[in-house]
Amino acid sequence: MKALNAQMKNAENAEMESQRAQNETAENAEMSAENAEKSAEHAETLRLLRPALRSQRAQSALEYVVVAAAVAAALLAMAVYMKRGFSGNLRASADSVSEQYHPKHSSSDITQTFSSDTKTVSTLWPDQLVGVNERDEPIFGDTMETATTITKDTSGRTGSETVGALTGDVWD
Repeated sequence: MKALNAQMKNAENAEMESQRAQNETAENAEMSAENAEKSAEHAETLRLLRPALRSQRAQSALEYVVVAAAVAAALLAMAVYMKRGFSGNLRASADSVSEQYHPKHSSSDITQTFSSDTKTVSTLWPDQLVGVNERDEPIFGDTMETATTITKDTSGRTGSETVGALTGDVWD
């Protein structure tokens, strides 16, 4: 009797398993149909949006080109002013040094003087510890300390310089 009950239970379990497999197959088929339907909708949406996306990409690229052209134009326009500023600074520096030199029309009589008062004191200390070697043995040697004191330091430039009118070729 137990064997008969066990067989009946096994048959019921097999039938339930078969029914569950059929239900899962039906659910999977429904899900596949839904997925196929959604995929078709997405494909249609992409097909409709593709031209708009292309034109938007082209518009973005065109905007970048316009911005780059504006930056390049601004740099070219500023180059003129930067050259003028550099030339002006160079001329001001040259003029601050002296007037223009011309070998035939320039003369100068300049005297430069330099003077200073210094005091130097040196002290020698023999047999001072100056370090240790690789075996940690002390190294002795003579050391010297030097101190220099400058109490007066002057320089002067006196004289005159004349530059004639620049006419014709500079080197004639």
